[in-house]
Amino acid sequence: MEKWQQHYHAMKRWKVRALSVAIGKVEKAENGWIIEGTEADDFAKAYFVWAHSMRDWFIKTGTVERTRLDQLLGNFGQWKNVRDLANKSKHAVITSASIDPNWNSGVKIDLNAMLRGEMGVEPYVSIGGRYMKLVDAILETDSMWDEIVQELELDVSVQ
Repeated sequence: MEKWQQHYHAMKRWKVRALSVAIGKVEKAENGWIIEGTEADDFAKAYFVWAHSMRDWFIKTGTVERTRLDQLLGNFGQWKNVRDLANKSKHAVITSASIDPNWNSGVKIDLNAMLRGEMGVEPYVSIGGRYMKLVDAILETDSMWDEIVQELELDVSVQ
C-alpha cells in the first residue's frame, strides 16, 4: 500500500471515530444534566486535520500534480471550510487567506427534547456564514474526497 493510501485509510478511520461521537452525550444526573460535546469536537477536528493533509500526501507522493489537485479542490466549496477547520485547529490563528478565520463549534441543546427522553444535543460548526451539524460537515468532506479519488481514478483498495 502506498503512503497516500495509508493516509487515506487513516482519514477514513478518523471519519468513523468522529461520526461515532458526533451526536454528543447527555445524561441525567442527581443534580441536573451532564452535557458533553468535547469528544465530538475533538474527534471532528482531528478528522478535518487528516482530511486537509490528504492534499499534501497526494502532492508529496507525486500521485497528483498540485495544479490538477487544486483545480479539483476548487470545485468544492467545502474545501475552504476544511482548510480553515484544520488550520485553526492546528495553529489557533489563521494567518493565510481563509473563508472564515473566526469559525466556531459548539453544542446546540434542546431542553424540551431532553425532557422527553430524547438526545437533545447536537454538536455543530459555524463557518463561512453557514451553520452545519457536525455530522453533515464530516460527511460533506468525506464525499468530496470520494469524488476526487473517483475523478482521478485512484485505487484506494487495501492490499
